[in-house]
Amino acid sequence: MRYTRLGTTGLYVSELCLGTMTFGGGDAGIWSHIGKLQQDEVDGLVRRSIEAGINFLDTANVYSAGRSEELTGQALKNLGVNGYRTEELLEREAPEIAGFKPTLVTLAIGA
Repeated sequence: MRYTRLGTTGLYVSELCLGTMTFGGGDAGIWSHIGKLQQDEVDGLVRRSIEAGINFLDTANVYSAGRSEELTGQALKNLGVNGYRTEELLEREAPEIAGFKPTLVTLAIGA
């Protein structure tokens, strides 16, 4: 896996990213057409991604009305992944992103 530095943070992130838009879609609305992956499938994808060296995950609180973030956070917790400091990083690197709240992932992994 190749990595690149993330801005001025000193962190290095994988050039490949795991997108989570298909996590948690329900039976109604647009999300039912995009993806319905549930916890066991999410755990498997996240595990394989981490094993491949991916340390960059794309999530948003609008994916499946926040369910995607809950599943992602639970997968990280289930896999024993810790050390993610989403709130501190986002406050420092992306303060212009109004309304973004990474608290679901943060709460789910206990960071």
